[in-house]
Amino acid sequence: MQEIRKKIVTDDAGKPIAVQIAYGDWLEIEQQLGGVRRRAPAMVDLMAFSGKLKGGEEPLAFQHRMREEWER
Repeated sequence: MQEIRKKIVTDDAGKPIAVQIAYGDWLEIEQQLGGVRRRAPAMVDLMAFSGKLKGGEEPLAFQHRMREEWER
């Protein structure tokens, strides 16, 4: 196994929060991992929920009203 050159990134308190490695090292690691692939999240059919919620006012009017409250 090869030595991986890395830099430890710390926060103001000196706590490690991240690791940086050289891009060439990353490519080699990725190649060693081989066929590891991340799955895309499953698609959800949102049409099943269409019309289920009933509001008392138009959505755009509701949005404007909510944003006016933020500005107060």
